[in-house]
Amino acid sequence: MKWIFSLAAFAFFFTPLTNAQTNNDDLITSVDAALLQRLIASVGDDITQTTEINGAPAVIVKDPDTGLIYQVAGTACNGDRCSGIEMSARWGATAANSDLEMLNRLSLTKAAVKVALQTNSDGSESVLVSRYLVLDFGQMYQNLELNVSIFVAIASGLGESF
Repeated sequence: MKWIFSLAAFAFFFTPLTNAQTNNDDLITSVDAALLQRLIASVGDDITQTTEINGAPAVIVKDPDTGLIYQVAGTACNGDRCSGIEMSARWGATAANSDLEMLNRLSLTKAAVKVALQTNSDGSESVLVSRYLVLDFGQMYQNLELNVSIFVAIASGLGESF
């Protein structure tokens, strides 16, 4: 009989939560479109477009304070649930902002983000600033909010120099 209660307790504490059950104190192990939208709303940014990228949920976002336009997308998806989040912002590459030595230095000094030169599908180049979050073993919802805020602060600061 004790094993039944143990099994029930295990199932209660380790069952992934649906969006309807999620509150700010929960451990988040995957995201879907609704949770991405809720996350962006909770940090006070404006969703300008809801879309999919290679079948994964994504939102295009504008930060009202800095004007930064960025994307938040689910990654490593299985159906409509994704076990990773990628935040990214892009600027058109110019001779002034696409120096590889400068981009590598920025990538090293701004360790919370990756800074790289990206070749787009049309052959043009963009400066990419990105941050990736792994959710496999879970992150607290407040930590996800903090990660978005950190990304916006760093990316908007870098964007001013691009």
